[in-house]
Amino acid sequence: MVAAVSGIGWMVLDASKYLRSDVVFVGIILMGITGIVLDKLLLLLEHQMIGGRERHA
Repeated sequence: MVAAVSGIGWMVLDASKYLRSDVVFVGIILMGITGIVLDKLLLLLEHQMIGGRERHA
């Protein structure tokens, strides 16, 4: 995120320089939502590829 020159990470870093906390919060929320969506998609893909195997804790 530090070396970014575009994207959400860059937006958050740039906004933090100018004390734009509203933009920082939106960027952090977007990163969180993106992580949750990617996690759900990968779990769905795993379920499709592996099938009905059960997890053993």
